[in-house]
Amino acid sequence: MQKGRADRLAHEMRVSAKTASNWLTGAKLPQLDRMIELAERLQVSFDWLATGRGQPGVLTREEREHIEELRGLTEKDRENVLKITHVFRGQAGPDDGDVA
Repeated sequence: MQKGRADRLAHEMRVSAKTASNWLTGAKLPQLDRMIELAERLQVSFDWLATGRGQPGVLTREEREHIEELRGLTEKDRENVLKITHVFRGQAGPDDGDVA
C-alpha cells in the first residue's frame, strides 16, 4: 500500500519514488518549496505539515498568505526558515533527494 502512495506522490511532485517514500515515512523531509507545494496539493495546514503541531485541516486564509510570503523569499532565506522549523521538530535538515 505504501508503495502505491509513494508512486502517486512521486508522479505528482516530479520526484523519484524513493524520495516520495522517504517523505511519507518521515525518513527525510522535503525542502521548503516542496513542503509548500505538498501542503497546497494535500490541502492541509502548512504548520501541521512542517511542525506536526495542530490539526491537519485545510489551509486557512492566513496560512495561504504566509505561503505566498514565503514564495517571495530568496532560496537562501527559504532554506533558513526551513532550518528553523527543523530545529523545533528536533530533526535533521531537509533533503529533497533526487528528482525523477
